[in-house]
Amino acid sequence: SLAAAAIRIIGEFSTQGLANTARSFAHLAYAHLPLMESISAAAIASISEFDSQGLANMAWSLDSLSFLDVPLRDASSAEALKKLHVLEAQTCALLADLDLACRGDIEERLGRFVASAMQRMPRCCTPEDIAAYSRCIAELRVDNFGATGARMMLRGLGIGDVPTEFSERVASEHQQFGAGFGSIDRPSQFKIHAFAEYSVMTSGGGSVNGSLLRESGLNIGFGLEAPRWLRAVRLPINAHVERELCAEFQLLEALCEVLASASAVAGASLDAARREQTIGSVEMLITGSSCASCLCALRQFRLLWPNVTLAVGMLRARAALPELRIGAGQADRS
Repeated sequence: SLAAAAIRIIGEFSTQGLANTARSFAHLAYAHLPLMESISAAAIASISEFDSQGLANMAWSLDSLSFLDVPLRDASSAEALKKLHVLEAQTCALLADLDLACRGDIEERLGRFVASAMQRMPRCCTPEDIAAYSRCIAELRVDNFGATGARMMLRGLGIGDVPTEFSERVASEHQQFGAGFGSIDRPSQFKIHAFAEYSVMTSGGGSVNGSLLRESGLNIGFGLEAPRWLRAVRLPINAHVERELCAEFQLLEALCEVLASASAVAGASLDAARREQTIGSVEMLITGSSCASCLCALRQFRLLWPNVTLAVGMLRARAALPELRIGAGQADRS
């Protein structure tokens, strides 16, 4: 297998090769334990040679596969602290979600990048405002602020978290939100899912209640039409990924259609004044942290429907596997 072949020559890998291999297996949700152990041992031996992005990719990838090497975690934290003043936005976003000793310092630096992005968040849904935000994200070289950074931004946008009872109920009713992902013996297909429940009173006085479920990617029946309410933002690192196909973007676009249809009045246009008369609440749960484009989509939704309260919960995308802990010379799956 590819993993077995990699183990045999792991000593020849550069630090970038180690980080890229770990990241590839994390995206496949494939916790091949012998390979992870080999990568971890090789990474500790060369920890000072990692650049900041490679260090973050390594630490994040192993953590997402529920693989905890205590010596590697501690070494990564110490190395990140040494490089703190040069850590990029995307690096900080990855590291801030991990249980590192330097987490507080990382979060403080991440907060500065978040503040820059918040200053360029659209104040209205014009192409010019959204383009200004897009330029800021490109300058920061960040695709995803991580769960910690995304929560900072959502708070700044006045978007709260969902109640714990909502998250627990959704997880119990929809396996995509409770089963996790990952395997120790084969690659898996990784998908992000978004679920929302809404309850609103429209401008015409009628009530609309329901739920929506979407998954990332191109799906039969969903994501086939160009959006007419929201605009996605092209991201700088994975520039070829169509952000209109993100799960939460598809859900928000569909929700706009639901609200618009319910608010429509024969012979009248659905202008801003009429949208302002739509009142209610939406609770959304996502199996991952929203990318920078979807954070902008959440902002656009709030601008379009200012009196519809929005709460968003983000689950950590982590393998649903017993944690493998390595420390003090022992490995234990607990």
